[in-house]
Amino acid sequence: MQKNPHRNHSDRADETVSGRASALLGYTTRQTPQDVPAPGRGDQVPNSAGGHVFEVTPESRLDRFLVLGSDGGSYYATAAGLTEDNARFILSDLQSRGRGVVDQIVAVSMAGRAPKNSPALFALALAASHGEADTRRYALGNLPKVARTASHLFEFLAYLDNHRGWGRQVRDAVASWYLDRDAEAIAYQAVKYRHRSGYTHKRVLDKAHVADAVGAHADVLRWARYGKARDGVPAVIRQFREVAQCPERAVEVISRDGCQLSWEMLPNEALSVPAVWRGLIEADRIPVTALIRQLTRLTRLGVFDDPEISRTVAGRVTDVDRLARGRVHPVSVLVALRTYASCEGAVPRIIDALNEAYMAAFGTLPGIDARVAHAVDVSGSMHGSPFRGGPLTAAEVSAAMVCTGLKQNPDAHVWAFTGGQTEGGAWSRRSHIERFSGLSAGQRIDDAVDTLRSARWDGTATDAAAPILHALDNDIAVDTFIVYTDNETWAGEIHPYQALRRYREATGIDAKLVVMAMTSTGFTIADPEDAGMLDVVGFDAAVPTVVADFVSGR
Repeated sequence: MQKNPHRNHSDRADETVSGRASALLGYTTRQTPQDVPAPGRGDQVPNSAGGHVFEVTPESRLDRFLVLGSDGGSYYATAAGLTEDNARFILSDLQSRGRGVVDQIVAVSMAGRAPKNSPALFALALAASHGEADTRRYALGNLPKVARTASHLFEFLAYLDNHRGWGRQVRDAVASWYLDRDAEAIAYQAVKYRHRSGYTHKRVLDKAHVADAVGAHADVLRWARYGKARDGVPAVIRQFREVAQCPERAVEVISRDGCQLSWEMLPNEALSVPAVWRGLIEADRIPVTALIRQLTRLTRLGVFDDPEISRTVAGRVTDVDRLARGRVHPVSVLVALRTYASCEGAVPRIIDALNEAYMAAFGTLPGIDARVAHAVDVSGSMHGSPFRGGPLTAAEVSAAMVCTGLKQNPDAHVWAFTGGQTEGGAWSRRSHIERFSGLSAGQRIDDAVDTLRSARWDGTATDAAAPILHALDNDIAVDTFIVYTDNETWAGEIHPYQALRRYREATGIDAKLVVMAMTSTGFTIADPEDAGMLDVVGFDAAVPTVVADFVSGR
């Protein structure tokens, strides 16, 4: 090869220096691909997809588990794997926070923040088994606050059996659960929940060595143990025995003044009779939570063929006070809506009522006076596993949550985003984001979920920085970005917290970021050192108020 006569040693030296300078100039701490840790951020950890994010605080991690549970698993972990991961975290958290963990369990459970009490019972069993001695005593002392029904008690004991035996402290706590309530309350629990989770009252009472009950308590516990009832037992036991011996008298019994029987107390033969259910509804003897769960059965039995009955049920399902007293969680309504809408012969009035009940379950929704952008992660991981093991995915539940947010601010932007696409057979990091035109403030919740389910989105990976970059590239003014994600981001060329910093600098807007976590992992895209970022459980009845307070700076 002929050498260039115009190049000399000095030219080659300058070229080498220029190359070195280019390499140095190419290094930046302001933009880092998400699949590598950001320079200088030793607090980043790899998520399950290989991206680098932040760990949530122990309090936030426990909140996620208590509210979201682990029974649905995630795209990257089975339900068993996610449960084991959360259990290991709780065991570690107990060693450092002890009573604080128990207090948090009690607070979430008693406030009705979770659609199911099972995660709280599971966590309390771990605290009662593996905490320090003081923590174990404290956990068992708080048992009645978390295990409020006999069904809860039986479930707690089943979890406890996996971790420890029945020592004196456990026996005393269980005995107190029975003896510290009045005889009428224990009678109701004994009739309503006769067996659950492999336990019966006889088995529990025998293991707890409960033998010092007197008077009415003794009569109730004798019946719970041996089925033998004296004349003075509470009315609910007498009514139960009457119907159990003669199921065809169920309608007559439940129609009497002073009848205390609930549907769970009736024999199976009676529960197949439409007139029995009509009698229970007319007597207002089905709590709203149970009523919502039984809608499909009522439809199949033809109970709603009577327009007056369907009108009564619709009114109760949408009664804000009933929903609040029954601690009805929005996700329970959402699941019931999805299940009932697919039921053959579903009654339109009941579907309408469930749509209304979803919003009503949040209580009063505070308004948000700010420029807001809702961004839903619609990547493969958000579609890939059921939310809490139910009929909906995390992406579909996110769509319902967005509708809640639009009630607070109807003018908010709504986007759907993914990260990474295949272009001409080659993988590209280019993210995809578009206006999610299927959602609006006045839209029915079931329509919103169906809109997301039927949509086809480009890309399967996650780039949680995409919404912020989209606003920056298109000169869209946003005060608060609300991102609904499982935090398994990895495909972008810049970390979300770096993108938000860039947006703030370029626009002069002190923008905030709210991260709605849709799975109970320990990851978040929110920078824990940035007061303008908030990480919350993405399906908690308290979320709308928390977000409104954060956006307004309260």
